[in-house]
Amino acid sequence: MVSVTTLILLSLPVYYIGTSAFNLWKNVQKAKRSGLPYVIIPIYALNPIWLLTGRKAVKWFVRTYPDSWLTQYLILLIPEWSWRYGYETYRHHGDVFMTVTPINCHIWIANPSVITQITNRRDDFPKPAWMYRTVNMYGRNVVTTEGHEWKFHRKVTSPSFGERNNAMVFDETIRQGKQMLRKWTGENGRGMLVVRDVLEDTMRLSLHVISGAGFGVNLQWPGTTEDADMIRSLSEGSTHKHTLSFKDALAGLLHNLLLVLIFPRWLLSKWASLLHFHFCLEIINIHSRKSGHETAFEAVIRSSSLHL
Repeated sequence: MVSVTTLILLSLPVYYIGTSAFNLWKNVQKAKRSGLPYVIIPIYALNPIWLLTGRKAVKWFVRTYPDSWLTQYLILLIPEWSWRYGYETYRHHGDVFMTVTPINCHIWIANPSVITQITNRRDDFPKPAWMYRTVNMYGRNVVTTEGHEWKFHRKVTSPSFGERNNAMVFDETIRQGKQMLRKWTGENGRGMLVVRDVLEDTMRLSLHVISGAGFGVNLQWPGTTEDADMIRSLSEGSTHKHTLSFKDALAGLLHNLLLVLIFPRWLLSKWASLLHFHFCLEIINIHSRKSGHETAFEAVIRSSSLHL
């Protein structure tokens, strides 16, 4: 006699296939009512099982048989197809078309006039805020909200992106770029250093610009000062006991950002959140007493205090 557990295990695939077929049929009806050309895709491209199993096979087929009639259809099963293949897929399906899956109906647009209409009518075309829930790790923000709440966050953050701060980013980029070149060429400008991979230094350049223009913490390059990577407080009166330099703390957070977004906060409470959080508290205390040139971080603090 077949056990209950066996029946349940056997019925799960049947249930999954049945509900997927029914949802696909419902979405096809929506696509027909829209009047847009559509392509039916029985598999959702972002399905975790598909990402682990079928994605590589489809990429292999597209790469091996680029001129096959099936290729332009299978390309749509690759999640990043619009970035990888550009406009070529639109040439086949049209500037505006819809893909229909059991999960949703997705409209793809490569027409400037249509894009302009959509972007100018925010209330009629709100962004899918649910897709950005992982970005709420530090609270709701301008990326994860819509409507009146989005307008509030935009009012708070917009002062950070004015011409003054753009100029600050430009100046800091020039300063850090000169330090990077000095590291490569040496004090005498003759170099004697072979740079085989610029990735690490360009990443450090970006990190230093974010730190200087965004947080007001000027980081130095190794060789320019003896204490470039020293573990120290950001102000003389600080009571924080750090075990990382600010550069290492910020780099640790950015390098592991994907893990921070994936894993729950309680699991990261003694790891990722501490990498940068204590430094942020210290920066807030410093900037609350600081006067002079305003960083992007200071602009957000000042603007938020005005609107709360």
